[in-house]
Amino acid sequence: MSSQFGFTTLTGSTQSELLKLQKEKLRAMDIKDTLERLDKSLQLVNGNVSVVAAELAIQSVELQFHKTRTRRKLQ
Repeated sequence: MSSQFGFTTLTGSTQSELLKLQKEKLRAMDIKDTLERLDKSLQLVNGNVSVVAAELAIQSVELQFHKTRTRRKLQ
């Protein structure tokens, strides 16, 4: 795994998420130790997974809400 892998942007990122990632990239540039940089990258990847999982959960709830609402209108 590349030590820069966790610093890639996610599709649909908000402006604040992009700014936060940019700050993390700048901090990582000062890290000389490869293992430390990999650890930081892994932390960011885990954070990104959590954000995507939360966004998908919200979309799922919204979809179920709209399906239920549509069914009620048809009845």
